[in-house]
Amino acid sequence: MKFKLLALGIVFVCSSVLSSSGALAQNCRADLINGGNGQILASYDGRNCSSASRRCNKRLRELRFQDPQSYRDAYCDVVDDNIPNVVPNPDPQPPVPQGHVVRSYDRCQAPGIVRCTQEWSDGRIVTEDYQCTGCRGYGNPAGDPCGWKCSFPQK
Repeated sequence: MKFKLLALGIVFVCSSVLSSSGALAQNCRADLINGGNGQILASYDGRNCSSASRRCNKRLRELRFQDPQSYRDAYCDVVDDNIPNVVPNPDPQPPVPQGHVVRSYDRCQAPGIVRCTQEWSDGRIVTEDYQCTGCRGYGNPAGDPCGWKCSFPQK
C-alpha cells in the first residue's frame, strides 16, 4: 500500500513537472535561415527546443542533399521564447568634434549666376547659386553690383 502511494506520488510529481516544462517549452522554435542573406526559410515549433531543433536540422539535411551549393551556408537557429531577449547596450560612441566654417565666399559661376561656397574644417563644402546680372563670367568675384546674397554669413 505504501509502495503504491509512493509510486502514485512519484508519477504525479513527474507528470506535473513534465507538463509544466512542456507548457513552458511550447514557445520554442527553430528557424531555418539562409546564411547568405539571413532570410528565414522555415520555422519549426516543438514541445521543447530539442524537438524543434531536430525537425529543423532534418529539413536542412534534406535541402543540402537536394542542392548542396544553395544551402551550404544555411543553418538552424533555436529560439526559446521563454527566455527574454537581452540586447546589450552598445558602447556609446565617442563624441565627434563638430566642424567649423573655414571660409565663405562667392564667385561668378557663369554670366548672370553667382555661386556661394562655404568650406568647413571637416572637408564639407556647401554651395548655393543665385542670379545676378552683374556677373560677367566664370571666376570673377561677385562683389558689387551683386552684393552678398548667400543664406550663410561671409567669413
